[in-house]
Amino acid sequence: MPVTRLLPIFAVLCSMVLAPIAVAPAAGARPAAVRPDVQTLSLAGARQVGDSREVTRRRTFSMVGVRWAGQRPATIEVQARRPDGGWRSWTAIEPMASSPDGASAPAATEPLWLGASTGVRVRSDVDEGKLEVVLIDPGTSTSDQQPVTTQAAGKPPVISRAGWGADESIRCDDPIDYVDTVKAAVIHHTAGTNDYTMAESAAIVRGIYAYHAQTLGWCDIGYNALVDKYGQIFEGAYGGLERAVRGAHTGGFNTYTFGVSMMGLYTGVAPTSAQQESVSQLVAWKLGRGYRDPRGQVTLVSGGGGTSRYPADTPVTLPVIFGHRDTNFTECPGDDGYPRLPAIRDRVAALVGDWTDTPVYRKWQALGGESGPVGSPHRIELAAAGGGLSTWFAGGWPNAAIYWSATTGAHEVHGPIAQRWADTLGAETGILGYPVTDVLPTTAGERVTFQHGYIELNTSTGELRVWATSSRRVPRLVARQVS
Repeated sequence: MPVTRLLPIFAVLCSMVLAPIAVAPAAGARPAAVRPDVQTLSLAGARQVGDSREVTRRRTFSMVGVRWAGQRPATIEVQARRPDGGWRSWTAIEPMASSPDGASAPAATEPLWLGASTGVRVRSDVDEGKLEVVLIDPGTSTSDQQPVTTQAAGKPPVISRAGWGADESIRCDDPIDYVDTVKAAVIHHTAGTNDYTMAESAAIVRGIYAYHAQTLGWCDIGYNALVDKYGQIFEGAYGGLERAVRGAHTGGFNTYTFGVSMMGLYTGVAPTSAQQESVSQLVAWKLGRGYRDPRGQVTLVSGGGGTSRYPADTPVTLPVIFGHRDTNFTECPGDDGYPRLPAIRDRVAALVGDWTDTPVYRKWQALGGESGPVGSPHRIELAAAGGGLSTWFAGGWPNAAIYWSATTGAHEVHGPIAQRWADTLGAETGILGYPVTDVLPTTAGERVTFQHGYIELNTSTGELRVWATSSRRVPRLVARQVS
């Protein structure tokens, strides 16, 4: 997955201030006890059984994928052998329809959950000698029986990456691809099977993660979030659900979208009511606090690639909540999943209510909204100390934010002043408290006054002057040179 960085100052702030809010493991979170094991075997020399090729393994595995060279197969079917020696029924496995923006269509199928297996047979309409089978043991975690969830105000319960046992060592060193903002949500299904238990859900997520990160080379799991048929929500791509993280779920349209995948195959079977409700709650939290109208439309520009229906640079107008098949050559989210989108939009709209009824939003609009100097919301609106609210933005000025409290009202801070205040002075919980003015001009530069002091920037020299009226931690004027 390509890595795109925001402005250096903004990146520093994000890594030091915002990331702990978004991605720090919850207390008591339990990592995977066994690292996922991925083995790729060529079928060229595999045992011929009728019209199929068969591979076996001493160690059990639970998930399978198939890769090919050359012609894309029209059909691929697999049959798994249980540990007791019996064989399960033949199951068709779908070609992968997701990819990073601009990338070729993966020469691979979706991963298919099998349950514990010791062998697999593969048959296809192409020469099996050009196929490889990928066997995945997702490992075990003490979280499998009781996954650890995290909660915050207004946010539905989410099983964090640590909670589902993500092995962070299999990610690339720096796979996070932050973009400015999220404009829309894309609904997917993972395909595969609906025959899994609640205790297996975390293992399925670990298997998809290993397949995406290692087999496909995407560095991480492609979805931003996954929801199982029991309504459990799993954090997907690393970087924080609160922030705008580009995944690899909707080739050509990953930028500015939030990908949520329903775990299962939803053709012939409808998503469960618990699943639909959790999808709706998660999307409502993400869009409503990101100032997006769930009943609205958005124009996105295709990034192209082998799975996209639209060539690169083509503008496409879509619902703010749309299905994977709207932009890509796929049946996802299934013939029984796709018709549920209107009901999901209605439920999201009901949960969001009047998403403009917030003092931070009104202040943002007074500054010009997305066309103004602070640009688009990068981190959604979250609760701040003492009943306050805050939103961080990614446009115009680096480090732009709006903070509100009932005592101070809503005020905007940006640039080196915002970095200093949030980076090392504890933002609204620190010695200066909330801002009581916007960034105002001075004879030498800019100043923001806070509840308990001020920060002043000399724009010519880059020097910051911090004055705190409280003597608890900063009893005197402090100067700092900003590079």
